[in-house]
Amino acid sequence: MTMGNLVEQDHHMKMDKFGPFSTHFHKETVLKNQNNNMAIGNIENGSAEQQDTLKTLDEDMKIGNFGPSLEEDGIILPVTCFSTFFKKNEEIYLQNAWPTVKSALEDYGISCALNLVEGSMTVSTTTKTTDPDIIEKAKELIELLSLSVPAYEAIRILDAKMKCDFIEIGTKRGGLCVKYGINMEQFCERWERFLGPKNTGLKTIQHLTGCSVFFHGNFTVAVIGKFEGSKMVRRIVVDCIRNKMRPSVHIRRLRMNQNEHKLTKKLFDQGGYRSIMEASVFMKTSFDFHEHISTKFVEALHQIQDSDIEAIADKFRSSDSLEVHVNAEETLCAITRLAPPGLATKICNPSFIQRLLQHAMEDSQRKSVLTSSLSVCISLLDREREALRTNACTGEHQPAHGSTITVNNEIVVAMLDSLGDLLKLLDVSSADNMLLTTYGKLQPPLGKHRLKIVEFISVLLSVRSQAAEKELIRVAAIQKVFDLFFKYPYNNFLHHHIENIIVSCLESKNGPLVQHLLCECDLVGKILEAEKNFTLAADSFMPTIPAKGRSPPRNGNIGHLTRISNKIIQLGNNNREIQAYLQENSVWAEWHTEVLLKRNAVENVSHWACGRPISSLDRGRSS
Repeated sequence: MTMGNLVEQDHHMKMDKFGPFSTHFHKETVLKNQNNNMAIGNIENGSAEQQDTLKTLDEDMKIGNFGPSLEEDGIILPVTCFSTFFKKNEEIYLQNAWPTVKSALEDYGISCALNLVEGSMTVSTTTKTTDPDIIEKAKELIELLSLSVPAYEAIRILDAKMKCDFIEIGTKRGGLCVKYGINMEQFCERWERFLGPKNTGLKTIQHLTGCSVFFHGNFTVAVIGKFEGSKMVRRIVVDCIRNKMRPSVHIRRLRMNQNEHKLTKKLFDQGGYRSIMEASVFMKTSFDFHEHISTKFVEALHQIQDSDIEAIADKFRSSDSLEVHVNAEETLCAITRLAPPGLATKICNPSFIQRLLQHAMEDSQRKSVLTSSLSVCISLLDREREALRTNACTGEHQPAHGSTITVNNEIVVAMLDSLGDLLKLLDVSSADNMLLTTYGKLQPPLGKHRLKIVEFISVLLSVRSQAAEKELIRVAAIQKVFDLFFKYPYNNFLHHHIENIIVSCLESKNGPLVQHLLCECDLVGKILEAEKNFTLAADSFMPTIPAKGRSPPRNGNIGHLTRISNKIIQLGNNNREIQAYLQENSVWAEWHTEVLLKRNAVENVSHWACGRPISSLDRGRSS
């Protein structure tokens, strides 16, 4: 049991210097201060000479830092002490452990005494006590010892970073059972649930929170650890006893947080460029990063050397770890978005890009290397960075630091050297892996690396490079990509990128590219064929196969086909070549009139009044 009363000793100690708990001065000192105060009151509104006298008195009375004495004969200081009792069966253990406890407390200027007759422990301040809070720590130390906590654990509380928490859980006054009306049977059941079989639950909580947890009978839980950990232990104990919540709920949450911290640390350790990774997270996930950009990120980027860029790129070849590849990708993407002039020259070097893609095309490399390398290339070709700089004239935000990386023809040509090898990876006829789905199966699935190749081609077309458009026509890249649109009718990510490819081709001022899309790729013919056969066909040569014994579902790419068809008609109004091609196709004209126009009318949400705001045409109608 703890006796938390503050005991002031009857005797006083004299000391030569100030102590932290000084409250009594010598009588002469007090009288001197009173006389000074009277003098101050008399001359408060006096002359300039009196004001100078006041200033002199202030200087004489000024007390410096904590420690020096006011009087030669010292000052009188009361002793602050705390006592607590312990059980008889702890007497032998405490007697053996007391020298260790005494030595630890003496380091902080605290004296201690073990009274075996009364069964009590006492701690008190001395003339060597310099920390005002250490007596509270010493009080918690003897309280822990009275609760049968091992001495080597209890001594940890003297560390300033450690915190002690006592949780009353039993049926005694102040316990959780008394507060919330929990009987002994319910308490025992919930307490056993907290401890777990063979105390496994308790050990897990101690491991995850970094705290030492001790319990004294069925009444008190003592927690020693850092603030956040002890706070979490209290929450778990209270939820378990009061709310009947299983500790496994909190344990799962703690493990998830711990795994996230471990993964983040592992990513940083693998790459070793923590400041760059912090910058890349902001720049990749936030469009308005440049509004809140911090100078420390820019300074960190300027510290990266050419050799560091080479070392980051070599991570793709030297490691098979997915975490390393992602780390290197994020770092290089951060540099491309906010690169100092020197790094911009290095990372935009055609030889560097060729070497990066060569690493990705090696047969021994994982598909994650290909995906990460293409992400870096996409970051270089991304036109949104150009928009950020050109928006300066409109008053919108603009990067304040970094160089202007322009997508020149040499960069595009360096990427085009690997285009033929990339297109070979789009072939799905030889793959044998399978993925079951709700509508059937995919044999094989599209895969993240193929999707990244399609995205790369989409961004490559958005650059408006004549060399890129010419090469894409020569290797029939658009045609091969467009075939995937129908082979995987339920992949919306794929459909989105292919729609961007088609729109970029139609909006291009390059006549051969538009002709290639309409004639060689047979854009209109494939749209009409897909509209005619709008359900999933059971074709063993196609990667998407419907489930047996069920009616085939409707294809999932009809919505994108509708958007593409409307875009063709819209651009055909201003492009004679497209308009002439559509007029020659009577089937298209009939489908446009009978199907597309009606579909647009039905899907025009501005005309829907059920559960939606009435369209602007009906605003004048009275309700």
